[in-house]
Amino acid sequence: MPPIPTLPRVVYLRGGGNSEITWDAVTTAMHARGWVTVTSRTDAWHLQRGGCPVVQCDFSMGLDRSPGNSCGYHLFVRLGLVRARHCPDIVGTTLGAALPTGEWVRLSRASTIGQSVLETRVAVSSDEPELVWLNLTEPDRPYRRLADDETATDPDARYRLDTECLADLVAAAFTAGKTMPAPQPQVYVSYGEAR
Repeated sequence: MPPIPTLPRVVYLRGGGNSEITWDAVTTAMHARGWVTVTSRTDAWHLQRGGCPVVQCDFSMGLDRSPGNSCGYHLFVRLGLVRARHCPDIVGTTLGAALPTGEWVRLSRASTIGQSVLETRVAVSSDEPELVWLNLTEPDRPYRRLADDETATDPDARYRLDTECLADLVAAAFTAGKTMPAPQPQVYVSYGEAR
């Protein structure tokens, strides 16, 4: 009997507001560890339902702890192992929105029903797919000082997202399993020599 294959580890990446250079660097760092990367929530959901361990890694520029109007000074990342499930919640909607399209059209044309009936608020159970955090952690966004040859592409930039440290955080989330919170490396920001 052949051995059961090991399912790949999957990293679901989210990074709104980041440059193409940052996206390429993050994807390369994850692939260097042998992990599959996806950017679609639906893909991540289906892969996790199929048994693959999935870590969601959100390095979006909008994740900011800065108070008030001082944006961009205290960025963080949100990551952790996730589990796919169908949302068990009861949600409020209208009767018309809860009906299949063909039934809604038929009833809206019926003179005895009227539009007000289709706009009646009702509570229905939702079967929407969702990803639930198993070990969410929100460390500061890791940075590294740029080397002289890297600043040539962007003379105003001195620091860039440290993708190796980000990959270390993802590895810690995989290792932690379902514990809360995931262990974190000791150093997040490297102000020393450029790598």
